Amino acid sequence: EVEIKHLDEGKREIDVKMTLTAPGCGMGEILVDDVRSKLEMIPTVAEADVEDWMIRNGGDVYGGYTVRQALADMPKEKAAQYGITFKD
Repeated sequence: EVEIKHLDEGKREIDVKMTLTAPGCGMGEILVDDVRSKLEMIPTVAEADVEDWMIRNGGDVYGGYTVRQALADMPKEKAAQYGITFKD
């Protein structure tokens, strides 16, 4: 999901919500920062906000078909170790 706000002097503010990684991956914040910094390299972008929309609010998971399927394919005991609650 991308929202572009047009600002003064031809500048833009970009808000991005996307699935960047999976639960338990330590790269989530690194990927968020990388996407943000790349967007802010565009001369007309004043500010970029990037959010890994799938995992937020203390571990609740929104959407994430891949994660849902991966958890469904795991033995229940292993899936329970992740402590994930899906919110739709």
